[in-house]
Amino acid sequence: MNVQVRFNSAGANFVTNFTSLTVTTVELHPVYFEYPDPQSVMLPPGQVVRTVEFSQPIAATGDTFYTIDRQGTLLQLSSTILLNNLRADTGIDTWRLVANINDTIYQMPAPVLKFKNQFDQSAPADTGVWNLDLWHAGENPSSYDDRDVIDTEVLTTLQWVPSISSGLGAAGTNFFNTARRILVNFAPPGYGPAL
Repeated sequence: MNVQVRFNSAGANFVTNFTSLTVTTVELHPVYFEYPDPQSVMLPPGQVVRTVEFSQPIAATGDTFYTIDRQGTLLQLSSTILLNNLRADTGIDTWRLVANINDTIYQMPAPVLKFKNQFDQSAPADTGVWNLDLWHAGENPSSYDDRDVIDTEVLTTLQWVPSISSGLGAAGTNFFNTARRILVNFAPPGYGPAL
């Protein structure tokens, strides 16, 4: 194994007003991993957590549909509603999570969703911020009990739908921004020598 360490002669990459390097010690430690024998040890599942953000304009009052892609297991949804370029709590009547076009999984009046967020996270949500946390367990944020998560791959469609009754501004000033956190499975790691 050959290791080469180079320092920038000016040292400006480390700190300003750097003049010289007098005594330097560099420690190198080899680190490698070997897969255990799969006959005796169960390897962890191959998974990655993705956060996907999407923004769409709100054209009119009524229902605004955000269709969630069929990918992975839905853990959390977090949305902001901008009406007239301001985050808004008023004018939003209900929130629904709808599967397969007509199966309503959740339907909550806006104040109930705000209360649920405060109950789940032990803190109130900011103005205009709406969260549906399917991942928490017993008022412990991100403690994961897997009870309420939704496998989006077994559904035809999954939609997050706010119903807006008032407060829209001029065109181009009303937006529905959503971030979703999903758990995606991929192929398990291969077996073989350490890299």
